[in-house]
Amino acid sequence: MRITDLLSMALRNLFKRKIRTFLTVLAVIFGATCIIVMISLGVAVNMNFEQQIEAMGARALRIEIFRPWNPEPGFVNVLNDDVVAQINNLDYVNIATPLLNSSLTVMAGRYVGHLQIVGIKPEAMVPLGFVPIEGSNLTNSDELHMVFGANVPNQFMNPRNQGQNSWMMGMMGIQNDVDLLTMPLRASYRHEFGQPPQQGGGGQQGGTIRPYIVNGAGILGHGDGMDWQSLSATFMPIEQVQRIEADRERWQAQQGGGGGGSFGMWSDGMGNFGIITDQGNEGFDGIIVLANSAADLRPTVAALEEIGINPNGMWYDAQIVTSQMDTTENLQNMLLAIGVVSLIISAIGIANTMVMSIYERTKEIGVMKVIGATVKDVRRLFLLEASIIGAMGGVLGLGMSALISFVLNNLDGFELFATTPPWMPAQAAGYISFIPMWLYALGFVFSIVVGLASGFFPARRATRISALAAIRTD
Repeated sequence: MRITDLLSMALRNLFKRKIRTFLTVLAVIFGATCIIVMISLGVAVNMNFEQQIEAMGARALRIEIFRPWNPEPGFVNVLNDDVVAQINNLDYVNIATPLLNSSLTVMAGRYVGHLQIVGIKPEAMVPLGFVPIEGSNLTNSDELHMVFGANVPNQFMNPRNQGQNSWMMGMMGIQNDVDLLTMPLRASYRHEFGQPPQQGGGGQQGGTIRPYIVNGAGILGHGDGMDWQSLSATFMPIEQVQRIEADRERWQAQQGGGGGGSFGMWSDGMGNFGIITDQGNEGFDGIIVLANSAADLRPTVAALEEIGINPNGMWYDAQIVTSQMDTTENLQNMLLAIGVVSLIISAIGIANTMVMSIYERTKEIGVMKVIGATVKDVRRLFLLEASIIGAMGGVLGLGMSALISFVLNNLDGFELFATTPPWMPAQAAGYISFIPMWLYALGFVFSIVVGLASGFFPARRATRISALAAIRTD
C-alpha cells in the first residue's frame, strides 16, 4: 500500500472515534506542555542567574584561595609558584595570580598612613577588574610603585594632630588634602616610621632604616562598594613585595626577632576587616583565580579540588548564586518528573486506544490481509495512527506551552524563584519562563517518539491476527 493510502486510512479511523481520539490527544497535550513549561522555567532561572553574575562584573568570576594555616593531609598545604602554574594551565581559567600580604608605613608629605599591601602580578590587574580611574596601573618595572584603593587616601593622618585619624575621617566622609599621585612617597616596614620622637617610643628602636622611595601610580574607583581590595588595599607588583619582605626578615633577624612570621587584624573603619601577615611562612598568602565565564565557575572549582586545593579554603562571590542554582535545579527536576509521569500516562492512553481499536477492527484487519495488505502494511498503519496522535498532541502542546509562558512573563506582580540577595547588583529584566527553539523541537519530536513507542506493541499484535479467523469474527 502507498503511504498516502495508509495516511488517508489512518486519519479516517481516528476521526471515526472522535471522543476517544480527543481524550488521547488531550493526555499527550498535557504531558508535552508539562515537560516544556517545566524545562522553560529552569532555562529562565539559569538565564537570570547568569545575568546576575554578569552584572557583578569580573568580581563574579574570581575565586579566592586562602593560605592553608592548618595543613591537612591530601591537600595542597603550600601555595607556591608550582601551584600557580598548575592553575594557569587549567582549561577553564583565564588567569591566576598569587597574592602576598604585607604592611607598610607610608609618608606623603606631612601625612602618615599604615597601609595594607597586596602583592599581585601586574598583568592580572586589568582582567581582575582592578582598573585605576586616575593615573596608571601596575607594570613590571623595577621602580617601586603602588596603585591605591579608593579609600586609601583617607587612611593617612597628620601624626602631629591626634584628633585626625583615618577611620574617623572615613566614617565622617572628611577628605584630607593628600595627593598620592603627585606627593613624594617614602615607605618603611617600621610601624613607627614618620612618627614624632615623643610618639615613637623614645626614638627609632633598632637603629635607623633607610626608607623606600615609592611612586604613586594610580587610584582605583569605588566600584559597587562590595570589594574590600578595590576600596582599602594598596597594590604593588608581587616581586617588589617579596624583596621588601626579605629586607624585613633580615632586619628582624638582626634584632634577634627572627623571621617566624606573625599576623594580626586590620580594619578600615568601614566594616572591612582582613589579616595582616609578616611573611615568615613558606608560600603565598593566597591565589586569585579568574574563570573564563560564569559557566566555567563550577568546573573551575572542581578542577581546583582535583589538583589538591582544599574546598574549605576557597571562596567566590558568585557562590551564593550557584548555591541558589542548585536549589532551583532540584525544584526543576521535581517539576520535570511530574511532566514525565504525565507523559507516561498519556503513552498508556495511546496504547489503550490502539489496543481497543484492534479489538474493534479485527474483521477490518482480516479483510485488509485478504485483499493483499502485507504484514508490513498493517504494522505501518497502526504505527502511523499512533504517531499522528503523538504529533497532534505535540503541536497543540507547543501552542499551549507558548501561551502559558507568555502569561507567566506578562503577569504583573508575579515573581518565580525570587532569590536575589539584596546586596547583589540589580539584574536585567529577565524571563520567568523562556522556551528556546531547541525546546520546541525537542517537545515535538519527543511527543512523536512517545506515540510510536506506545503503538509498537498494539501494531505487533495486529500483525499476528489470522486473516481467516478475523473474517469469521462478528
